[in-house]
Amino acid sequence: MYTSSCLGRAKPARLPFSFSHYLSLPLIATSVLAAAEPEPSGTQLRLIDISSIIGMSVGGTTADEHEMEWSQVGGHDPSGDGFTFQYMEVSLAGAVDPYFTSEAHLNITPEHGLELEEAFIRTTSLPYSLEVEAGYMLTEFGRYNPQHAHVQAFVDTPLVIGSLLGSEGMRDFGIRAAYLLPTSWYSQLHLSIQNGDDESMVSFLGAGHTHEEGEEEEEHHEQRDISNVGDMLYSLRWENALALSEETEIKFGLSLATGPNPHDEHTVLSGLDLTMKWYLSGSQRITWTSEYIYRQAAADEADEEHTDWGLVSELVYAMSSRWQMGLRYGMVDLENDADAEDPPPAQRFRLSPLIGWQPSEFSKIRMQYNYTETDEDATVSSFWLNGEVLIGNHPAHTF
Repeated sequence: MYTSSCLGRAKPARLPFSFSHYLSLPLIATSVLAAAEPEPSGTQLRLIDISSIIGMSVGGTTADEHEMEWSQVGGHDPSGDGFTFQYMEVSLAGAVDPYFTSEAHLNITPEHGLELEEAFIRTTSLPYSLEVEAGYMLTEFGRYNPQHAHVQAFVDTPLVIGSLLGSEGMRDFGIRAAYLLPTSWYSQLHLSIQNGDDESMVSFLGAGHTHEEGEEEEEHHEQRDISNVGDMLYSLRWENALALSEETEIKFGLSLATGPNPHDEHTVLSGLDLTMKWYLSGSQRITWTSEYIYRQAAADEADEEHTDWGLVSELVYAMSSRWQMGLRYGMVDLENDADAEDPPPAQRFRLSPLIGWQPSEFSKIRMQYNYTETDEDATVSSFWLNGEVLIGNHPAHTF
């Protein structure tokens, strides 16, 4: 289409839109139709949370190589003089749909490479206050075992946890159901069924596992096949929490776990834990956490019973939102294997003072001293300076 100009020359008339505008019309029409499309009821857009937590320490100890094995019992504890890269935990969490959420936690260390810490799905819409988790999970036993290393106030693992529940904590493939009781306070029951033969299950079928390759490892695995439901690990936990006043909160729990051990007999773990919090003026607060664990195991064909026990009690005083100090006491009393070539001391006691500083909610620096003594009059002194940083959005942890 042409028009006449004042100079008598014909020129093309201006179109209301450029050619590129016409190319975008199909996209605009698609967007309009999509906006008119009703969304399925109950759905919402949820993005995945990704985070990374790095923990490392530097320090020194009077312990030799053998003493380090029984004085530092956690898989991510500082491991000797100099620097220790304790862990890098990578976490992914988010909603799957209106019915499920999912979490995965991976640990990366120079010594062990990439390790799976937890990976599970969780229901969100079951009736009757029920919740079910399925996957690879830390066993819901006591206060410390379900916690990741970065959640704990102190730099290393309590003696009783590393000795009776394992250096990595009890964890395995399985399913867990939780039921919120209809009480006026928070009261919940957890029932778990797991394989019980993971390497971390040192009180159960995992006790016979070895990192070495060869015929010996194959024989161990052959002896630990799960043939029926009686060969699995069953655990039960009852936890309660309530506010005693506006300034005082309490949480206490009872735990029980039972399953076969490598001697074709059963091991029973029982535990009692208590946590109290006192909220003082401003951001000051005091937290007291204690846990007692008792283990009873049939050790051989003669049904000889072995009993072990231990406890941990720690007091942490948050002087402000940035500074805190703490004191932890722990001990274990074990019946050692008489045939062991170089068994650890049967009784160990440890006292650990701590001071910590948090520049922000995403970083913290802690200094901790350990004094460990045994029934054989052996002593170990250790000092650790620990740093930890968080990047990203990490899944929330419970009280």
